[in-house]
Amino acid sequence: MESNKKIPPHNVEAEQTVLGAILLNPSLISIASKRIDVDTFYKEVHQKIFKNMLSIHIQGKPIDLIILIEELKGNDELEEVGGVEYITSLQTIVPNYSNIGYYLDLLIDKNNRRVAIGLLNILNDKLYNDKIETVKTDIESIKSIFSNNKSIEQLYIEASDIKRGKNNNFYIPTGFSPLDNMLGGGFRGTSLNILTGVPGSGKSTIINQILAGVILEGNKAFLYSGELPEEDLMFWFNRTVANDYHIEEKTSKKGKKYIDITDYSWNLISKWLKGKFKIYGSNSKANKENILSVIEYLSINQDVKFFVLDNLMTFDIGESDKQYQQQKQLCLSLKQLAKKYKLVILLVAHPKKPAKGEKPNMYDISGASEIVGSADTVLRIERNKNDGDEETKIIVLKNRWGGITNRAFNIYFNEYRKRFYTNQEELTVDYGYDLNKKFTQVACNELPF
Repeated sequence: MESNKKIPPHNVEAEQTVLGAILLNPSLISIASKRIDVDTFYKEVHQKIFKNMLSIHIQGKPIDLIILIEELKGNDELEEVGGVEYITSLQTIVPNYSNIGYYLDLLIDKNNRRVAIGLLNILNDKLYNDKIETVKTDIESIKSIFSNNKSIEQLYIEASDIKRGKNNNFYIPTGFSPLDNMLGGGFRGTSLNILTGVPGSGKSTIINQILAGVILEGNKAFLYSGELPEEDLMFWFNRTVANDYHIEEKTSKKGKKYIDITDYSWNLISKWLKGKFKIYGSNSKANKENILSVIEYLSINQDVKFFVLDNLMTFDIGESDKQYQQQKQLCLSLKQLAKKYKLVILLVAHPKKPAKGEKPNMYDISGASEIVGSADTVLRIERNKNDGDEETKIIVLKNRWGGITNRAFNIYFNEYRKRFYTNQEELTVDYGYDLNKKFTQVACNELPF
């Protein structure tokens, strides 16, 4: 009875050619070892031969026919791979060892297909019983196999073929004039930026002002918060955005006076934000895969250009022993998305506790040290009380584009408006949500009817 079982994808001739090319030109092991490993080969015989080639290479010896045969003998594997006759024959199979890149691509392609088939079989079983989050992870693993499957020729480009982009030098203003000047115009498109500061320093308020300014400039924005539910986020955002004539004193059920905005202004702001501002759902799992998927989807389908992630330490990044590695991968992925879709991404991170007497520096960020390396701009907000007065400043710790680093400027906070500002214009800015301005009741002594 004929079996219906399919043979996994592989190419014996390509495997033989790669091994033979290395024997003819031993320097090719450096290229091969960076692109493939033992498991890239399908045939066990070829796996053993390549494993011994790698062993010779690691020892710093040249790979030739005699040394390889001796290495195989020493490991009692010479006869298992077909003896001297088969090893010798590999050199005669190679049509042109300068084409090794093509054959390496072929091996990688076949191996990726085998791995994907295995994952799909596992995925098929999981779809019956496992949680959907687990299934999503496996789907992302399959996608990554093929997204990273590039030939050598696809890994580089001709410098002369690069055309000057029309939007390579666009900036999104921060809303604070001194900061925009230091950054060369604001947050640059294609950039990953970090905002840090101890709890209570004013990060959330500054974020709200930046978001409102981004929307005022005609851009769409996104906010993830790992600390506040949606209603609280909008309360503080609307409180910052509201014009002064929409702020009023209210009385609680217990008779306590407090300042709030009118319901009318809340509705106006909601209409103003329609289609311009997205918030990550507090009931959605905030892992790396979900966050990256949302960013990519919104950038492609909704033309969102500005993303705020508040904050790094609230992401579900899996096993604690791999925390720093996952943080590093997340930041690298965010940077890639920013470059690919010309986005501005602002990542909020908590600072480490500085040593006594030391000035803050860009490496004071909690988490993996590579986070700072991925960032184009690192900002720190500091709020100190001196003799009863409150002093707040923003420090530019790193700036890849504006050329100014380790520079600070003072900002002021208005409790009534819930805004930071450096001049009167920033304090009283009208974000444009009230197109009709304030309705005023007037007394009419005579009616026209």
